Amino acid sequence: MTEVTTKTQVNDPQRPNLSVLQRFWFAAGDLGCNCAYRMIGSYLQYFMTDVALINPTTVGTVMLFSKVWDAVIDPFIGYAADRTNTRFGRYRPWVIGAAIPMVVLNVLAFTTNPEWSQTTRTWFAFGAYFASVTAYSCLNIPYSAMSATLTLDGDMRGKLASMRIFGANVAGLFFSFYALRIVNWIKAARGGSEGDGFQMAAIIFGAAALPFFIMCFLGVKEVVHAEPTKAKYSTMFRCLRKNPPLWGITLYFIIVGLNGFGSSNMMYFFTYVAKKQIMQANNSTISSIFSILGTLSVSFFVTRAKNKGHILAAGATVSTIIGCIKAFLPVATPAGEYTYYALTVISGYAGGVNLATMFAILPDVTEYSRYHHGVYAAGFLSSFVNFAFQFGGALASASAGWVLGAFGYTPGAEQSQQMLNWFTYMSHLWPAAMTAIGAIVMIRYPLSRDKFNEIVAHLEKGELAPGVVAVE
Repeated sequence: MTEVTTKTQVNDPQRPNLSVLQRFWFAAGDLGCNCAYRMIGSYLQYFMTDVALINPTTVGTVMLFSKVWDAVIDPFIGYAADRTNTRFGRYRPWVIGAAIPMVVLNVLAFTTNPEWSQTTRTWFAFGAYFASVTAYSCLNIPYSAMSATLTLDGDMRGKLASMRIFGANVAGLFFSFYALRIVNWIKAARGGSEGDGFQMAAIIFGAAALPFFIMCFLGVKEVVHAEPTKAKYSTMFRCLRKNPPLWGITLYFIIVGLNGFGSSNMMYFFTYVAKKQIMQANNSTISSIFSILGTLSVSFFVTRAKNKGHILAAGATVSTIIGCIKAFLPVATPAGEYTYYALTVISGYAGGVNLATMFAILPDVTEYSRYHHGVYAAGFLSSFVNFAFQFGGALASASAGWVLGAFGYTPGAEQSQQMLNWFTYMSHLWPAAMTAIGAIVMIRYPLSRDKFNEIVAHLEKGELAPGVVAVE
């Protein structure tokens, strides 16, 4: 039976046996995204409060409105991508078309001038960030949906997701090690201008990202052919009804977005609690290295697990335990610092496994929705899940800024014990609580391997669920 299945998959043009190199061409897209956009996720809030000297409460509001805007436009971008039909495919043109605007806007987001008034600095930051997240969505939403068009094989999708997150973590590894060091090098060379350092880092990583977007555009081939949907936008929402797998993974993405509340505090934690800012770079580097190893393990887990959701539940449980331990380490001491790094080895590996598994699950929901609702909506569903992620991220980013303002945070000053406790607990206990909830959600994930394979078999025969009519 195994031999027959293998031959069928090799000979089926919609189930290509993608080589490691072909999978890397796909992963190059996320490698580019992480080269360019990690600056925004890792350092923009700190840049706004401590370099541009924008009021923390205002920063929280800026983050909220930009994220809400991003969340609102995502489904429209996904819908437009689903209706795209070019000789280059459905989703590839979006990746190459949005790349340069995103890189330029990222650099503008890290641009400020101390001679500008605070009002000017605030509005410039708002506009640049607002435009940057829009460009990122125009690239990332179609890119995420594209994996559903590269193969129908569930195990191969797991390998694609593994390679994708491998690429993201390779970029993250170099970013984590070099970003703050570039900032410090430029700061030293230009007499203390931290702002110039962040801007130069954005330029360097943005320029490094562009070749990878080109590789992705040229190297992948969309082979799963479904007619571009002609359904009205309102019809696409049919996919949201009675769709337990979609809502399960959507809730998990919301939790990951809310986890950003802890991530937003990490730079402050290492700066003011550990009193060693370079620990941010060191810790992120270690996390990226072992996250890479985690992503490379995903194919092993996915091909053996009866349910991909259970992989997420296990990884989330590990992250919960590690977060609780880290919150009480004396990180300002050598022993505490090195114990912290050792724990990051474990959490980095678990995080790599989970991140790749999340994206291995997402394209499977496309077939479930197509079978049960008669609509091919990979882009719409990807954007809906991203909407949920951005919603969680919006609440997290805004709350982080608002709390800094409420506790009277002053950039560069000696912080109160209350503020230091906040940095410590919210950087670790909040993420631990979120991953605990995530574990509970995904242990009940309803789309098993057997159920998915059964659905794909029906679709390949042109069959939909009883009573379902395809939407033309």
